[in-house]
Amino acid sequence: MLGVPGAEEHFPVERGPSHYYAARATDASPVQVGPQQEKFLFYRGLASFPLLFAATINREGNVAIAQTADRAIDTAILFERRGDKIGYTVVRAGGKDIVIRRPPLTATIESIRTDLHDILIAQGLYEREATAMLETWRDSWFEEGARVFYVLPQSATDALLPMQMDPKPASLARVFVGRVEIVTPEIETEVANAILLSDRAVLRKYGRFLEPISRIVTPRLAATHNESKIEVALRSVAPLQPAPSACAAIRSSTSPIP
Repeated sequence: MLGVPGAEEHFPVERGPSHYYAARATDASPVQVGPQQEKFLFYRGLASFPLLFAATINREGNVAIAQTADRAIDTAILFERRGDKIGYTVVRAGGKDIVIRRPPLTATIESIRTDLHDILIAQGLYEREATAMLETWRDSWFEEGARVFYVLPQSATDALLPMQMDPKPASLARVFVGRVEIVTPEIETEVANAILLSDRAVLRKYGRFLEPISRIVTPRLAATHNESKIEVALRSVAPLQPAPSACAAIRSSTSPIP
């Protein structure tokens, strides 16, 4: 892989739109492998390491976060969306177990984007990089449901995802943003009722998360002998895709090769 500063950009594109193209809207130099250029700064992957914390709904209806590893999360954002109503709360976890009160649904997408933008810059991204990261995940971070976003300190990222670069960079900034979905009592009730009524419009709102949510509501449906409707409901909606668990941004400043 070769960095090509100032090169004319000829990146591969597909016929249709892709949210990944937003990741190219930075001041980074293109890199080239063989005849192909690219400029993707952000990537997404399915986690293969144990979760760093457990998030559950406690008796008071709030979200309890219990740290399960020594790689403490720095920042946690509890986000909830019900239709057009949005709420979120930003907390500094500092490696401790915390309880986050579920937020009133009075916020806007613009306000959470602003706060996330500031958090990403504080973690080491440049302004255009932070903007590009938010644009890349606009259609998946802020969809229907409830979730906790979390930001790892770079030391934890380096331990979980070691990286070697030759020549060694003069500086390296890595920003890891993970997400954990929260199934609230309201979501359980809505999905259970939609399964009973074969309400495809409601079921499709939860997309790739419908299958794991359906497993949670199975006992409720089994109590009324309606568990058989789950498979029918799942077949009635679009094919489900695995849920993303984390995404990351990397920026490095490489020393000139002697």
